[in-house]
Order: sequence, then structure tokens, then C-alpha cells
Amino acid sequence: MLGPHPSPVGQATLWLIHFVLLCTMMALLWSSVKKPFGRQMGLFITYGATAIGGRILMEGAPNIQPVTILMLLAGAHLGSRHGVALAVLVTLVSNIFLGSGWWTIWQASGWAMVAVTGALASNWLISDGRLNMWRVASLGLAWGFLFDWWVSMYIFHGGADLMTYFQYLINGVSFDLLHAAGNITFAFWLVPVLNKFPEMNVTKLITSQSEPALTTA
Repeated sequence: MLGPHPSPVGQATLWLIHFVLLCTMMALLWSSVKKPFGRQMGLFITYGATAIGGRILMEGAPNIQPVTILMLLAGAHLGSRHGVALAVLVTLVSNIFLGSGWWTIWQASGWAMVAVTGALASNWLISDGRLNMWRVASLGLAWGFLFDWWVSMYIFHGGADLMTYFQYLINGVSFDLLHAAGNITFAFWLVPVLNKFPEMNVTKLITSQSEPALTTA
């Protein structure tokens, strides 16, 4: 995915995009309000603040996206509903500073899919009661490409055809590689840190609930 974002949108359309995403986030949080959130609220805030701050601070780094790995881990920790809500929140808030447009929808939905992947793969990501760094890194590698290919589809809003889209992907391969490499680096750094803190233990968060992470967020 290339850095610049063409296809500007009007102010009314921009507000509509934000409204739809905000309603989606609130609906997801409201749907789970009767379920225990308690300690997970702290994790929700921690992941959100880290992702927003990290994305803004690393704006100058070419396509290095700390949000991707953080959403993967948030999905594993918090489940799909809270993970998707967090992905939408992070996208909306960070894009206030970085710029918003049609790509905001694709970014929010892309990171939401990453969070759902984390929720679905939460048991697989655990090895001997701890997060497996290599498994997290492997998903980070895959999503480094998949996320960029997904978000790049926003160019269709500007009238691009399929051939233009594929050319856009080819031109952005170097950026995709940087995203994937960044995800692996963040996985190698974050997973050992998370494994040192009992309150961030994915195994305990999953087994303390009566259903898998995907359905209990």
C-alpha cells in the first residue's frame, strides 16, 4: 500500500463515515454491556492508548503500523466484539490527527478483521500457557500484506478499475514488506513483555470465561 491517500471526500461524506463507524463501535460495546468487562476495561484502554499513540508517533515511518499487532493481541485478549470496537476507535481517533477519508472505512474494517483473527486464533496463539511469539509473528507477517491489500481497495472510490488496483498493489510491494517486517519486529518485542505480566495472560482471560474469546467479548 502506498503512503499518500488520494480520492478526497466532501465534509458531509466525512461526517457520515465517522457517524457510521462511531455507531458501529457503540453497538458492539452495548451488545456486550451485560457481560463482565471489569478487568478487561483496563486492557481495552491500554491497548487503545498504545495503538493511538504509537500510530501517531510513528507517522513518519513508511508504513510501519504498530496498530496491526496490537489489534491481533487485543482480539486474543478481549474477544471479537471488544476487539472490533477497539479497532474502530483507534482508527477514528488517530485519523483525526493523520487525516480521514474513504480509506478510514477500509482501515477500520481491516484492523477489525485482524482483531477477529486474534479472537479466533486465541487458543492457537498459546503454547505451554504463554503467548507463542512465532505464531503471533506469523499472523503479523500475513496481515502485513492482507491489511494493505484490503485498505488499497479504497481507490475504487476514485473510479479506479481492477487493472489500476493491481498496478497499485505492485507499486506498493515495498511498503507491504515494511509493514510485514514491522509486525514481526513488534511481535518479537511485545510478546515477551506481555508474557511477564500475569494480568496480560491470555490463557487466564480465556479459561476464566465460559465460552471462547470470540463469543464472550
